[in-house]
Formats: sequence, structure tokens, C-alpha cells
Amino acid sequence: MYHSSGSRPQFWDSYDDIDVALFADALSAIYRFLPLEGSTPLFQVCMNPEHSEAVKACAVRAGLTQIHEAPRFKWQKSARDLSIIINPRCRDILMVC
Repeated sequence: MYHSSGSRPQFWDSYDDIDVALFADALSAIYRFLPLEGSTPLFQVCMNPEHSEAVKACAVRAGLTQIHEAPRFKWQKSARDLSIIINPRCRDILMVC
């Protein structure tokens, strides 16, 4: 998702509609199974101001999934590191509204 090969653009650069549920699930799986060094930069990119609201919604939904599923999956990484990335940008967005 982050380093695509060939001429295919990353999902946040696509001109087509984004399937928020699909990409949120994909981001959630990436965070769950990759080390923090591999997954957190992807969330930072998704929360960039220049990306669409749908891309940001994917990252937020993936974060919420991690928080909600943490009690059921004890082996899962803590969502604390993910919230450190997502929370400041969410606060910035809400302060503008």
C-alpha cells in the first residue's frame, strides 16, 4: 500500500472512489501484523492535510478497530502508539470546525 510498484498509484492518490471499509480493514491488518516501524508511517501519510477526508476516515476507522478489538485479542499490539499518530491530526481537524 505504501510502496507500490509499477504505474499503479497509492490508494490515497486514486481518482476513483475509495472503499473506506476495505482500506480501513487493510490498514488495521497492516498495523496488527507489521512492526511499528513499518505500519505507523502509513498512518502518518493517511492523516496528511492534503489527503481526502475518505483517506483520513480509513486511518481513523482502522484505529477505532484496533481499540475495540484490543480486549479480545491479547496478543495484539497496543493501540497507544497508533493513537499518538492519529489523535493530534484529529484534534486539528476538529478545531477548524
